Amino acid sequence: MKLKVKILQIVTKGPLIGILNKADAQRLDLNPLDRVKIKKGQKSKIVAIDIAYGKKEVDQGTIGLFLDVAEEINLREGDEVETSLEMKPESLLYIKKKLDKKELDKKEIDKIIKDLITNKLTEVETTYFVAGCYINGMTMNESAFLAEAIVNNGGRLKFNKKPVVGKHCVGGLAGNRTTPIVVSIVAAAGITIPKTSTRSITSPSGTADMVECFAPVSHSREKIIEIVEKTNACMVWGGTLDLASADDKLIQLEKTLSLDPEGFLLASILAKKSSEDCSQVLIDIPLGEEAKIY
Repeated sequence: MKLKVKILQIVTKGPLIGILNKADAQRLDLNPLDRVKIKKGQKSKIVAIDIAYGKKEVDQGTIGLFLDVAEEINLREGDEVETSLEMKPESLLYIKKKLDKKELDKKEIDKIIKDLITNKLTEVETTYFVAGCYINGMTMNESAFLAEAIVNNGGRLKFNKKPVVGKHCVGGLAGNRTTPIVVSIVAAAGITIPKTSTRSITSPSGTADMVECFAPVSHSREKIIEIVEKTNACMVWGGTLDLASADDKLIQLEKTLSLDPEGFLLASILAKKSSEDCSQVLIDIPLGEEAKIY
């Protein structure tokens, strides 16, 4: 089916979304969150469908595309695109497998992470993966495969001065602020220690939130390398770097329900430190009744 493009000035920064008029959705036998491929020339994208019930929002013969979708394949208002039904991604079978309490292998976890990074999975579908790992747990192999998949499907920092070491706290305990002390001491000793941190997940504020109270934490990759070359260290938010972008997407979903599956925790640490070019890592594990580990 050929449809005219209506560009909606909305972005998700995640799953790619298109909106069809109810009549067109019925003609294509589509339900909300079903997928279609939109194609113009040699460029195409798969989008999840939402449905408009009024012509004012999206008229018949038109597909409303969020701004990030239009930018992905260089579409303009009024362009005509070919629209066809797309099957659900293979990774959904693996997510269901985890919900059924079965262990995932390396290929299956890599496919889930690839589909997450390329926005082929909706937030709802990815949440089922998080929930399955939280409820049923993860084996050491699954955690290792997840860490490897996150690193292989993200960017990396590279530093000339070796060794490069890292520090990570499992978090979850308000007021536990060891990062500024440890990073400063290690850097003063002449050792390279690039410290990227997350924002809050299960506590009122994460390390990046705290550091941002007295210094900027959002920098480009080039700026971070410049800072580290000058001072031996940095304390920055990792969310702007696309180093472990799959991890950042998973964290956003964990944050909603304050979930932090142990297997994800381990994979997150290993993936982030590997993407930061670290060869040794110090891990801070607070213990106590109100901590994650007690």
